[in-house]
Amino acid sequence: MTFRLTEDEGYVCGGEMQLFLEPLDSSPRLIIVGIGHIGQATGRIARSAGFDAEIVDWVEEPVLPQVDSRTSIVVATREHVLDFQAVAAALQTEAGFIGLIGSRNKRKALEEFLLQEGFPKEAPARIISPVGVPIGAETPEEIAVSIVAQLIEHNRDKGHGRRSDTTGSRTVATDGTVETASAAG
Repeated sequence: MTFRLTEDEGYVCGGEMQLFLEPLDSSPRLIIVGIGHIGQATGRIARSAGFDAEIVDWVEEPVLPQVDSRTSIVVATREHVLDFQAVAAALQTEAGFIGLIGSRNKRKALEEFLLQEGFPKEAPARIISPVGVPIGAETPEEIAVSIVAQLIEHNRDKGHGRRSDTTGSRTVATDGTVETASAAG
């Protein structure tokens, strides 16, 4: 915007002033891929925690909305193949956080899938899986709380290292609660 501060405009100072306005949305952005029980619960809890959360139905429309480096993506669809496709799409964005619900076995299968799809072998390092802080979550709501807690931690740390455990460092049963819950949702 340009303001002319001339006598013709009724000002005594004279001159011109340019004003640049940039709208800032301070709400952290979250895209949840998967409309099942866990996706819905995560959306509700994330919104109550101040996130601008959007839930995407990967089955109906396998496309991610616009993503930037301040966007977090959590993948929790009803099938491993859909999860893997969504994670592959997320890896092609600038997302600052990519989380996948599931077990260590699922993560290993994802890594094999990504290699077969031509991703570099270091690509899985961007993926947090299993996503969520280890609180012994069992229900979709508890799993959602653990996911949102990790997202809050990530946003507060601003990339300076995570306080909770690192990717794949938790002891999770190969058919653990998280994987079982995601299959139901």
